[in-house]
Amino acid sequence: MTLKSSLLVILGVLFLLTGCCKFSIPGSQLFNQKSSRPAPLKALKPVTTSINATSAWQVSTGSAMGENKVHPYIDSQSVYVAGGSSASSWQKSSGKQQWKAAIGETVSAGVNGSYLPRANNGSTTSNAQQVFIGTISGNAIALDAKTGKVQWIERLSSEVLSVSPSLNNRVVFRTIDGKLHGLAANTGELIWQRSQATPALSQLGASVPVIASNLVIAGFDNGKVAAYNLQNGQGVWQVPLALPRGNTELEQMIDVD
Repeated sequence: MTLKSSLLVILGVLFLLTGCCKFSIPGSQLFNQKSSRPAPLKALKPVTTSINATSAWQVSTGSAMGENKVHPYIDSQSVYVAGGSSASSWQKSSGKQQWKAAIGETVSAGVNGSYLPRANNGSTTSNAQQVFIGTISGNAIALDAKTGKVQWIERLSSEVLSVSPSLNNRVVFRTIDGKLHGLAANTGELIWQRSQATPALSQLGASVPVIASNLVIAGFDNGKVAAYNLQNGQGVWQVPLALPRGNTELEQMIDVD
């Protein structure tokens, strides 16, 4: 039997097998092109814009460290920002500067203020009395929201990564060593302190602690989310979102950020 005849016999056997068997033989898709073709893609619907966004104003607010997460804080009348070694307030409607305060050290966290409920249209319903920031050297600072004057400074255990809103005379600062510090908003007095174990390797930064009713909820570098009583720091619950896996510290990172 010639080579050409042998190939024809093999192809004929494969053709018969693909017709009578329910399972697929390697290479059989060559004989059944219809079934292997993907379904045709549906045409995309055109996207129409319903809102045209435009810039109302733009101002320069100063320098900031790229690795720090410093956010603006906004109430019904003002926008409060911080960057580098200063904080400032700007009129929400026009962008006109209302005050600028020299902090004297690098701001690493904030800005936050009073816990403001939202109206049905999403806008804030009241104005802040205080705004809070934290610094790279571990200072918690409260400023008067109207003037920018420093009301108090409290030294904490390490660099401040984030600041909660204030509610019922409490504001919570999160520091790089895995600690939460509950302070009296009117005086800066340290009322309570709680901590979680911090692994050797984690991301730089921390999400802002969330105020919910009389609880403060925060995520930690060990993969846990925990809730504490806002007034006295008593633990309410904690949940592990992830467990460390892998052989190296990098593989085992489970930082909740």
